[in-house]
Amino acid sequence: MDRARESRLPAGMVMTVASIAEVEQRTDDTVRVVLQSSEFGNLSVRGAAPVFKLFVPREPADEMMLPTLGSDKLAVPSWEADPRRPIGRSYTAIDFNPGDRRITFDVMDLGKPGWWLNRTGVGSRVGVIGFKHELVLVPGVTDVVAVGDRSARPAVGSLTNLAEQVRIHSFTGPSGEHGFPDIEWVDIVDRTKAQTESTMLWIGGEKSCVARLRNQAIENGLPPSRIVALPYWSAGRTRDEFDHALYRLYQRAAADGIDISDPVVAADIELQ
Repeated sequence: MDRARESRLPAGMVMTVASIAEVEQRTDDTVRVVLQSSEFGNLSVRGAAPVFKLFVPREPADEMMLPTLGSDKLAVPSWEADPRRPIGRSYTAIDFNPGDRRITFDVMDLGKPGWWLNRTGVGSRVGVIGFKHELVLVPGVTDVVAVGDRSARPAVGSLTNLAEQVRIHSFTGPSGEHGFPDIEWVDIVDRTKAQTESTMLWIGGEKSCVARLRNQAIENGLPPSRIVALPYWSAGRTRDEFDHALYRLYQRAAADGIDISDPVVAADIELQ
């Protein structure tokens, strides 16, 4: 591990190379994958739904590449012009406990062109940077509302770890546009009876759907600081195109001196 690079990461995060320890095809058209690295023992989780970035070589013989970190802690992919640049994907860890040396997560995109699991397997090495985008409970919160499409189900499931502390109300698709739940914020409030002053909202899924529900909640009095809004994909774009566009948005914001580590600012950037 490059300790100079590690020192530029926020506390509790790691950037390292891990090995794929397990791959299990599941009955719900997902694949459960387990990564293993001694560096994972240094990860910390301050809340639920911890997200990490995965970097997968395009071919088994390709050199393992990890991004560099700028002074603003923005991961900079130095390989943009390299045709062998790795495939980047974001996933939510399932049931990760501090001190663990393994990360478990579920993979979708089954059978789609460029699916990274087509070229890897048990024993393959991949790059990892994480964790971020965690839902951290705010004092006084009694209810967490989680809304997402099929791509968000692993993250919504991980929120049940908070069930002993707060009430969890989950709404998952597909039932509306882009497989996102066909429900408005006012209807969610009516069904859950959750009070605005004691509620947090977690949203994950297609970009326009996430942005619409976040805007509705804000317009109805829910503070942006109590909303975690994560666009997992964007209609009409491949995952590679979507990830590249997000990186460019962050790059411009960082160049303008914007604090990209602020979760509210991050949501504003990603949902442009």
